[in-house]
Amino acid sequence: MKSISKSAIYTILTQIPAQIFGVIAGVFITRILGPEGRGVYALFFADISLLSTILGFSVGTAITFYIANKKIAREKTIGISLLFSLVTILLSFIVLLIWLNLPIAQVFIPEEHINVSFILIFCGFVVINHIDILYASFFQGEQRFGIVNRVLLVNSFLNFGIYSILFLVYYFDAYPIGINEVLLAALIVMILNFSHWHYHFKKYYTYEFSLKFNWKDDIKPFIRFMGLDHLSNIVTFFNNRLVLWIIAYYLSSDYVGLFALAFGITQLLTMLSNPLSQVLFPFIWSDDAKKHIKTYILFCRAHFSILLIISLAGVFVTPFILTKVYGSDFYSSIIPLQIMFIPSIFACQTKIFTGILFAENKVKLYLYSSIAGLVVTLLLNFILIPSFGIEGAAIASSISFITTFIVVYISMAIHVKLPSYNLFFLNKKDLTQIKDTLKYRRNPKD
Repeated sequence: MKSISKSAIYTILTQIPAQIFGVIAGVFITRILGPEGRGVYALFFADISLLSTILGFSVGTAITFYIANKKIAREKTIGISLLFSLVTILLSFIVLLIWLNLPIAQVFIPEEHINVSFILIFCGFVVINHIDILYASFFQGEQRFGIVNRVLLVNSFLNFGIYSILFLVYYFDAYPIGINEVLLAALIVMILNFSHWHYHFKKYYTYEFSLKFNWKDDIKPFIRFMGLDHLSNIVTFFNNRLVLWIIAYYLSSDYVGLFALAFGITQLLTMLSNPLSQVLFPFIWSDDAKKHIKTYILFCRAHFSILLIISLAGVFVTPFILTKVYGSDFYSSIIPLQIMFIPSIFACQTKIFTGILFAENKVKLYLYSSIAGLVVTLLLNFILIPSFGIEGAAIASSISFITTFIVVYISMAIHVKLPSYNLFFLNKKDLTQIKDTLKYRRNPKD
């Protein structure tokens, strides 16, 4: 309990300032670009995520899983990952060439923004983003959370620093700042982030890998795990991002920007979900996972209870602060944000639940839940967006989050043996246990 709690608390406390830096950088970006530019920015990163999700084969999760449980030797895991990575990058460039020549290319990126520098930045993102995913997954599997947190914190500080400078240049009109300059700054930060990962890897490990694979013991289980998880990630991606392209198709980049801001703010709830999943998953995937189950349930309850309080506060506070922070141009983001705030808790809780499904080799159940959410997304977005605009998109996304969550929770209740199925609300015993853990951290010798 103390080991996993210490890692979780340390990770959360480290990532909070990182998230704050990220929020401030996001404010600068939004102020610089305005609704239309913010829409193009959102579409750019949605396109990057699309290629990364579909062509990345979810190799990152597989790395974390097999590094954590050591069922495949580390050198072989790295070797298999490198082979898949080469295929990913090659296929990404081929798809990009085809993509740019499609009649509907402007749905992905408005035609007036497509130029040589934009394409070069895009290609740079594809490569560096994938490498960063490999590094992060490896260190999570090794339970080197200190390194993961340090890299994230430095990366967020770099984001804050570079975008602060860009905003000052924009504010004093010293040099014209547009979408290309903002994206180039993001690429520079990502390259520096890659250098930081490389430094830590060289410090603790070596770039040794093995290509001597056994199909039955190495390749087959790796692909089986990666395949189900990959399908789930693709479906989940479309659950979250398909709405942006549908808005671009029916409305315009301005509305994409308005909705993207609302959706992005709800993602601040992952300030708690992401560090928890980074810490919990390697523990419950390890060979002594059973002894961590009670701690896992405690953190599930704490996660949901805290997010519920935050989201309720967010619903009431949003109308008073959103336009003051991001500008009056984003007034129309208020209602979609209020609609999605509480349903987003269920999306976060789903993320925490998936770890135990993976640990129990029930990845296909997560896939089924994602498919259910995607069906809802497709039906409701095409029905509601033409009639109700981005408010309709918010309703569709909210119902999709809840649908996915319900299927995952029912799957856990039926197929996973847990000592308790109260995974939502802290009780008196939980509060006492948390208090004792925090007391131990202050007085470890007692």
